[in-house]
Amino acid sequence: MPLPLHSLAENASQQKGAAERYFSTFINMVKSSDAMAADVEHQAIIETVRDLYYSLERPGDTVHRLSFQTFQLSIDCVGPCALALPDFLASTGYQNIESGQKCAWQKGHNTMQNAFEWLEAHPKQLEEFNQWMTAQRTDSKSFLEVLPIDVKALTSYSSGTVFVDIGGGVGHQCQAFLAAYPQFHDKIILQDLPHVLEHAPNLEGVSKMPWDFSTGKGQPVQNAKFYYLRNILHDFPHSYCRTILDHVKRAMGPDSKILIDEIVLAEKNVHWRAAQLDILMMTTLGAAERTRAQWDRLLGEVGMRIELVLTYAEPMGDSVIVAVPGE
Repeated sequence: MPLPLHSLAENASQQKGAAERYFSTFINMVKSSDAMAADVEHQAIIETVRDLYYSLERPGDTVHRLSFQTFQLSIDCVGPCALALPDFLASTGYQNIESGQKCAWQKGHNTMQNAFEWLEAHPKQLEEFNQWMTAQRTDSKSFLEVLPIDVKALTSYSSGTVFVDIGGGVGHQCQAFLAAYPQFHDKIILQDLPHVLEHAPNLEGVSKMPWDFSTGKGQPVQNAKFYYLRNILHDFPHSYCRTILDHVKRAMGPDSKILIDEIVLAEKNVHWRAAQLDILMMTTLGAAERTRAQWDRLLGEVGMRIELVLTYAEPMGDSVIVAVPGE
């Protein structure tokens, strides 16, 4: 359905305003006599020009750019692993892959590094990956559309922290949560590795906190209402997921809940895209998507149970799993 004319005009006006702001910033930077001499200022100019370019994109341009990044990612990263998978499985006697340090990734890329370590050492491919992560969820539905939240009860929540986004990247979900529930201003925390948080914008009402869930150090935020993990656990094998969840469980209070925003695979007749993603996780990370029974098992092993499963996007099965300490 075509957009109404007033919507097109409003979008065009917003795009023009953004372009003018970025262009003005760029001109002021260039006029500065020291700007081109300092590496930091030079990088700031590059980023401003990039913002200017993006502000002038039309929807079709954006789709084309992100689609190309996805295609390039497949060639550079996924392709070698997919080609190596048959030989890798044969070499292990077709055993289940249970480690990101020993999967088709290492054979395909001739490396001892896991996928995340390898990407950190290859900036071009890391940029492709980040673009793909942005593109795959663009304009998609959100867990906030189905999750029941008692705003009145949470307004006076005693611990102070309402929402902790664990491994939340640059804060898209924190921003969405704050937009949906502005009354929880200053009660939202974004957690990720320090070098990731450096790229996260400073959002008023959202605190940034470095935390590496792969270390032995426990979750530093105690007694929050919601601990949120979005597309985290499908990146890791079963044993590693137990460690992540155990860190969070030890920090939970009597009213805390874990929100797991992941695919819940159907027991049969799985959609081909969900099955494809499951194979991708196995091939590149030694990980997996999970069925309801597999989620039950994983959570049960750390003393937790599923309270609710709320599916918000079919046919992939994107869902928010509400988990609480087991009885």
